Amino acid sequence: MKFPPALVAATLFFAMPLQAAEGLKVNDPWIQAAPPVSQTQAGYLTIENPGAKEITIVGAESPGFAKIEMHETMMHDGKSMMHPRDRLSVAPGGQLKLAPGGLHLMLIAPQKPLQPKERVPVTLKLGDGGKLTFEAEVRAGGSGGHEQHMHH
Repeated sequence: MKFPPALVAATLFFAMPLQAAEGLKVNDPWIQAAPPVSQTQAGYLTIENPGAKEITIVGAESPGFAKIEMHETMMHDGKSMMHPRDRLSVAPGGQLKLAPGGLHLMLIAPQKPLQPKERVPVTLKLGDGGKLTFEAEVRAGGSGGHEQHMHH
């Protein structure tokens, strides 16, 4: 039986571990589902750097959102607040976890309401000009929803 090349390519893409420039690996990328009227959503993932040099992430983009910012949730005077981050670093041989209540991607102005189980392409921009593209799954529920935080 002969398979169409597009099917073969798609199968290989989803069967391979998510990795790209500099050998970085992305694990468990997901976006927290939000009400259809929400103009922001939070994205989470773990980035592994098996290489011998530090990797810097200087931004992110997605065709599904007008803009993506990198934020860190911090406590100030008993209130949880978000602070923008210009860059994130992944140590050599280390990992960087973006998770509820800490570092995260703030996805701004979705192009359309996203449903659970939908997949959204996201590209991380690296300090050396490289890029790391992956798909994040939209998930319902979760903890540490970004709607409870205040921007600083």
